[in-house]
Amino acid sequence: MFFERVLELVKSKYFWNTKSQLIDSSRGGNPANGETYLNIVIDPITQKHANMTVKTPEQLIRFQQIELPIQMRPFPLLGQQNVHQNIQSFGQFLARQEVESRAECSVDGQTVETFDEREYRSPLSTNCYSVLAKDCGASYMGGVPRFVVLMKAIERGNKYSQKKLKLLSPQMSVECQRETPNNHNSPIKCKINGKEENNQQQQQLIQYNNNQKNDLIINWDKLAVRFNGYKVWIKISSDYRNTQCGLCGHYDDASNDENELLMANNEIASSLTQFHRSYSLSNSYDNDDKLCNAQKLDKFYEENSNKFGYLNEMEEKEEEREEEEENNKLNQNWDEEGFNGNFDEENKYFYNEEWYGENEEEEWKEEGKENNNNQQKMATTKSGNRNLKRRGGLLPILRTKIMEMENEICFSKQPIKQCPMGTYPTGWEFEEKKNANKHFTTKNIPFICMPRSDSEARNLLNQYRQLIGNNQQQQLELNNYKQHSIVEKVLEPKECRRL
Repeated sequence: MFFERVLELVKSKYFWNTKSQLIDSSRGGNPANGETYLNIVIDPITQKHANMTVKTPEQLIRFQQIELPIQMRPFPLLGQQNVHQNIQSFGQFLARQEVESRAECSVDGQTVETFDEREYRSPLSTNCYSVLAKDCGASYMGGVPRFVVLMKAIERGNKYSQKKLKLLSPQMSVECQRETPNNHNSPIKCKINGKEENNQQQQQLIQYNNNQKNDLIINWDKLAVRFNGYKVWIKISSDYRNTQCGLCGHYDDASNDENELLMANNEIASSLTQFHRSYSLSNSYDNDDKLCNAQKLDKFYEENSNKFGYLNEMEEKEEEREEEEENNKLNQNWDEEGFNGNFDEENKYFYNEEWYGENEEEEWKEEGKENNNNQQKMATTKSGNRNLKRRGGLLPILRTKIMEMENEICFSKQPIKQCPMGTYPTGWEFEEKKNANKHFTTKNIPFICMPRSDSEARNLLNQYRQLIGNNQQQQLELNNYKQHSIVEKVLEPKECRRL
């Protein structure tokens, strides 16, 4: 009984991250009374989040990306029969501890966070590879680098556009990218020395983080790289301090930026553009890729000259200005769609005296006056939260639509008509039938999809929950994401009714 209460408490705490279903008691493999099966998978990168499956005799519950109370370093559960295996695994466990303490750099095609925790804007070319991280200590002395990490964008767009990753060493080369272009859920395929093989070498080198195989970790000596198709995280050992170079910075633990813009020729760049250009390889393209040469790079830097810079106050002001312009445009669209006091032919039948008695009509008008007074006080759009009555119902409000999947959260790029909290769509019982058009409008809507573990996805989800709680008619800020991930057919209700 105590465990059941705790389980219900956890379900309520992680309501948005929980899926539960009743279990058919007639099927085999279910826990016996008094037993519970528990499976927990800890995120190997953050070690603060986990996916958990709980199976009781009555129900199956799945928790996605829940936050753990303490940092949990995962380790394999091994059998008791092999003592040597236990010792070997403990060494692997210690190796994980060492990897966790390494400096980290992340690159997504829009921003770079360096090993020394500096952050700046930096787009990636779709023609030529850029050097993200490299062992430059050996290069400066005329030797061969122990590793080089390269990446380029496959498609133009925002940080969620697809990328191609390449790792080089004197012994081997590894290339990774999505198997199917323009498919956000497509698995990542890797080639080792130009061959796509699923042998023991690849299994030791590449570790997939989920069953979909769209998130992986590549482990080299003193180097660990995580890649999900559009963003890369690089962790390097402290042995490379003061010898690392590339877009991920110099890695010297310095509190200033004096050596952060160290170029490939071991000189300090005068600007971020010059620094970035020094690590763009003008002859770096594969047989099936776009042509890469100096002319292509010149055109790339000319077209993107205003997209390089530190995330400072000037860029924040520019973002605020763009956001204000977009909001004004959105407000203008809402004003054009808003109710101006006159009924058109489509809406005339919504105001019909036969549907109301005299008292009901007067109450409706008084309520309308009160709503108008409240609208004048609102500092938002002119249309506000105008929930006009329709035979006891309400008009839908415009709001970003959310689709939560197993490992991703998708946000609609444009606002969609939805019923306010405490209401339901009129004719919902016909939603899957032929006469659904009477109560719903069908639209094809583009969606932006992000991993659940992404901090930006969680921030957007929190903003969305606030809109839901306030019944606000507002769209989440998604202007920076020019490229959509998927297109889904959605139904917009024409009318809502109170529960």
